[in-house]
Amino acid sequence: MNLWKKEHLLNTDICDSLGFTFSFPCQQDDLASAKLTTWTKCFNCSNVVNKDIVKLLQDAINEKYINTKCVALVNDTVETLMSCAYKNPSTIIGLILGTETNACYIENLDKIGTWNGDYNDLKQVIINTERSAFSDNGCFNFIRTKYDEEVHLSSINRGKKKFSKK
Repeated sequence: MNLWKKEHLLNTDICDSLGFTFSFPCQQDDLASAKLTTWTKCFNCSNVVNKDIVKLLQDAINEKYINTKCVALVNDTVETLMSCAYKNPSTIIGLILGTETNACYIENLDKIGTWNGDYNDLKQVIINTERSAFSDNGCFNFIRTKYDEEVHLSSINRGKKKFSKK
């Protein structure tokens, strides 16, 4: 990578910042730290669940002596919202309709009961709904059909994301 930078006249002394999009469920307690909670979308890599995926990526970058620091982890819905809001600041929702479906939205911080961070300057946060997992506790079983159940039972993710199957 450093050779590529030199050949393309890029300054190798400057530490590049990296934003990392990771489209899997995580417990994120910091902008650049998150533990993978489970694999989805037919992925299954050993020894990654419950590990800090940003640290794993940063360690791999460091092993290659690439002068880059991962400064933020976002999922695809948050990335969509942020990229649209860059051009249109009134954007309030990010929506993904792809291998799975998901949405995020901007919420006022005073409505967030689980916030552990600083309240001084922050007024709003982005909420990633992970909406495909809404029924994992069974609350929407009354609208599921026998076809939903058949698809669900043939999935490698039985018991999770009942409304998001391939």
